[in-house]
Amino acid sequence: MSTAAQVAEIVQPFLEGHSDFVLVGRSVVMKPVGHLMRSFFVDRCSIKGYVQPSWFVATMFGPPPKHRGGAGARLVRGVGYVDDPQTQVRLLEEMELITSEILRNADMDGLPALSWKAEPIFGPGPMTFGMPLLAKGAFAEAAPYLAQALARVDAAVELREAAVRKHRSPDSRPARLDAYTLGRQREAQQGLRTICGLLSVGDTSAIAALLHSWEAAAVKLHKVEHIWQPSPFPFELAS
Repeated sequence: MSTAAQVAEIVQPFLEGHSDFVLVGRSVVMKPVGHLMRSFFVDRCSIKGYVQPSWFVATMFGPPPKHRGGAGARLVRGVGYVDDPQTQVRLLEEMELITSEILRNADMDGLPALSWKAEPIFGPGPMTFGMPLLAKGAFAEAAPYLAQALARVDAAVELREAAVRKHRSPDSRPARLDAYTLGRQREAQQGLRTICGLLSVGDTSAIAALLHSWEAAAVKLHKVEHIWQPSPFPFELAS
């Protein structure tokens, strides 16, 4: 397991060379954060002093509990022990490459193609298509993607509810974990139901208010309020 201090040390040369990036916990985030957040995340694992970095380009106005969604992938060459000098060399090389080839060029419309690049086996999910359409106000086109996402969550909730019912003791650790996961799935379910309902009636003002509230919740959750630049969605400027 690596510490936050070790993460700060290993990414410091990158930060010194890129004034438009800032360290937030274990994340290296590109400034400013708006409807998109472009970042690296240096994850820990059970192995002492080991890091598993990834890059992300994520929308910041999705439903709870995560509020984010988009594309990302592991920086395979940056995985390793923090006390191995070669780990830092490889990680910094990968961060430079991803910054120039992906993060600086990423935009909302490019998310589906970026997801194919990041996850070529599975490809982008419905939210990856739906969120850019929401932002530009293509509500009729976005609605089927959001409905598909809701159907997936509905199915997941049903399966988790069945799992919860099978536990003999609600106080067991597996039961508590299932109950926690179910609670988060129900949050997502309610959020998706809400946006799908608004899309069905075409309430532009209510859609804008909901997306702005979700974005505010996202920047608070990910502790990037100090580099957030709130702005209207494209469909608000066009109206």
